[in-house]
Amino acid sequence: MTAERMHGCGHDGHTCIALGAAQLLLQRQNFNGTVCFVFQPAEEPGYGARAMMDDGVIERFGIEEIYGLHNMPGMKAGTIATRVGGIMASEDNFIIRIKGQGAHAARPHMAKDPLVIAAEIILALQTIVSRNVDSERASGHFLY
Repeated sequence: MTAERMHGCGHDGHTCIALGAAQLLLQRQNFNGTVCFVFQPAEEPGYGARAMMDDGVIERFGIEEIYGLHNMPGMKAGTIATRVGGIMASEDNFIIRIKGQGAHAARPHMAKDPLVIAAEIILALQTIVSRNVDSERASGHFLY
């Protein structure tokens, strides 16, 4: 731990919640079976889950079911929200490489301008979301 540093999107809270739940289960021990707590690295891009699966964590510990948690600011303390299907944001990652060729401003017709192509891609991606996803459902895309 480093003083005056934090990861501000709630994952510190997730760790505290899971450690607190582990402590309660250890104190009470009023259930049959085995509970494994998994603290996944690199959660948002999904690389941590893939690395853990590739490393055989599921098989090594005989994990049969997995339950995840995510804090939800604004919910009443002590409550749990769930539903069938997805409940929080998720992401898919991909890279688009645009190759172009510059030209002098006096000869723009000789260019294969990557900026124009990138702008078209951004507009097309926004159209996918705005014209195909119900506005009552959370959806979006971020480009970087």
